[in-house]
Amino acid sequence: MINQKKWQFPAMVDEQLVTALMQQLQLPRLVVELCMNRGLTTKEAIANFVQMSEQSLHSPYLFTEMQKVVTRLRTAIAQDEPILVCGDYDVDGMSATTIVLQTFRQLGVHADFIIPNRFIDGYGINERIVDEAHERGAKIIITVDNGIAAIEAVAHAQSLGIDVIVTDHHDPKPELPPAYAILHPQLDEAYPFKGLSGGGVAFKLAQALLETVPEQFYAYAALSTVADMVPLIDENHYLVKRGLRTLQTTQELGLKHLIRVCGLSQEFLDEESIGFYMGPRMNAAGRLDDASLVVELFMTDDEYLAEDIANELQSLNEQRQQLVSEIAEQAIVQLEAQGTTQYDCLVHASTYNHKGVAGIVATRLMHHFHKPVISLVIDETTGTATGSARAFGDLHLMEMLLTMGELLTRFGGHQHAAGITLPVENIEAFQLAIQTYFEEHHIVCQEAIQIDVLTSIDQISVEAIKALDFLAPFGIGNPKPIICIPQVSVADAKTMGSDQKHLKMQIMQVEQAIDVVGFQQGALAQHLQTPAYFDVIGTLNVNTWRNIDKPQLMLETLRANTQAIEYCQPPVTLDENDIFIESVPADVATLRQLVQDKNKILIHQRFYQHRQVSRPDFITVYRLLQQYQHITVNDLEHYVWQHLQLSQAYLNSILTVFSELEFVIIDSGVIQFKPQVQKVDLNQSAMYRKLMHQQSLATILRDPNNVRLLIEHGIKGENK
Repeated sequence: MINQKKWQFPAMVDEQLVTALMQQLQLPRLVVELCMNRGLTTKEAIANFVQMSEQSLHSPYLFTEMQKVVTRLRTAIAQDEPILVCGDYDVDGMSATTIVLQTFRQLGVHADFIIPNRFIDGYGINERIVDEAHERGAKIIITVDNGIAAIEAVAHAQSLGIDVIVTDHHDPKPELPPAYAILHPQLDEAYPFKGLSGGGVAFKLAQALLETVPEQFYAYAALSTVADMVPLIDENHYLVKRGLRTLQTTQELGLKHLIRVCGLSQEFLDEESIGFYMGPRMNAAGRLDDASLVVELFMTDDEYLAEDIANELQSLNEQRQQLVSEIAEQAIVQLEAQGTTQYDCLVHASTYNHKGVAGIVATRLMHHFHKPVISLVIDETTGTATGSARAFGDLHLMEMLLTMGELLTRFGGHQHAAGITLPVENIEAFQLAIQTYFEEHHIVCQEAIQIDVLTSIDQISVEAIKALDFLAPFGIGNPKPIICIPQVSVADAKTMGSDQKHLKMQIMQVEQAIDVVGFQQGALAQHLQTPAYFDVIGTLNVNTWRNIDKPQLMLETLRANTQAIEYCQPPVTLDENDIFIESVPADVATLRQLVQDKNKILIHQRFYQHRQVSRPDFITVYRLLQQYQHITVNDLEHYVWQHLQLSQAYLNSILTVFSELEFVIIDSGVIQFKPQVQKVDLNQSAMYRKLMHQQSLATILRDPNNVRLLIEHGIKGENK
């Protein structure tokens, strides 16, 4: 139940703007708040995001060298010059290769292709591939999803009279390859969107070469965009949205058979279908066999061949799953035995590791140790170690690796994912260099949960949840909305599932309730039996049972709300002459009467955790109200809970004091600040005097010695 992740809350929204947008767009508050917290703060911005169309795609000719590329390729087609496409062995690279090959097919031209073999070639185009392309007679090589770091290979091709057109999206290094032309969104100042995947760049090339892009290209672009985890904003959002619609109805043989082996219902495909089902099966080919299998699957018109390849991908994926589990388990034991887990970034290197799954192993280890991980495969024959790095938080892998290039043979990638090759004898120095980098640059890699909306149960409805789908598809840059509901009580927490590993419960808040399900969180059930207050985080969906729709929260995590514990009512066993004090009595006389003639006094645990009433809290809230002038009670509650850790009850008491002193007017849930001409003593408020009096009594009850005196003297009626 202890949550190690940092909770990051959204800024407080403009209440007047929220109300205006709700009226203009006829959308629930939950949706409008989410849009505003994601930078969509006008009616037009929200409408444009929700209602994207083909006009949302940027012109491919905004790439500075696109016209040069198109002219060269049209010349090659006219002169019957052989063209070869060099792809990559991941989903992005295989999808991009398919788009370009099918583009030439649309133009009535046959283009050849090569996918580098992970085990022979490593990542990207190299001199061996260039030589093979030359032997095949290629006059043009188009790299997709690779090439931006291949300086030697491109120079070699140039020396052989081959023009290389690089299309890529990976982080470029300072030195660029001597290519005929480069299409790269990060390098092109004229192109407005920098977040395209490799398949996205290939799609732009197809747009430029074809008058009309075939519908299946959107499906391939969606596969590459989701699987490569590029941001689902701008034109990427439209590519995936339309691509998912295409996948739901496609008759393309390869796609249909891939969907079949995934066990998915085609009409209900979504972004998670790609990320968790289709993508892993495609990647399995490049991890354990030959990634060309996937390109052949997408290019074939043979029903039986498509069926066989899809079945083979399913088999490879099952092998991949088993292999990852075995290696990850050994790696955890090895790292703990080595005593290197104290480092800020872990380097795992072994001969039992596997090049095909090193990236997945790195991810598994990262989640286990909550630290960035580099997972390397040692090749004792060559004396080299090759693998993958995975990171999160402040660490930018490419920036770090650029500072230690003298230790590395080869590297490339993005901020949080990279590929690395280095001599085995450099591994120890590499680990130490990484640690030094962390210390010198003050790198913090704390896992964080970005909360999109802080809300209450009464704002959640089936209609509001369905309206959230207007913002789908979700992914990097446009994540599935994370909702936080603070200060809830838990009821009927229990385990479920055949292995009892899952959690089911209800959470309640001011007589409102919602069902909660937590997968793989059944162990929490035993900690949720004692009544207490919690803050919960999760995603929303609609649960349909017997044709009845109900809102449901899919639990991400929760934490005890230490301010709300004061409302806890733990079960206690009382005899006839016992008393359980669970709230502060009104005065000393009442307290004396309560304990009179009692054999045992049980004191609620809140008195050991009660927040002291303090003038600085009143001053802080006063200045906040002075700043905003008009603010809803709900928004103020959210703000002070998030930033000041003041409970709802404490805030309500402060507002009552301010109302009595005429600092504010509270009407219909809206607080209006009234400027004060002269200083006013808080003690003029009856509520403030009551708070201070009750605080004195709470202080008595917090001290075990005072409790002992109550037991010893109070039951005898003595005035103590």
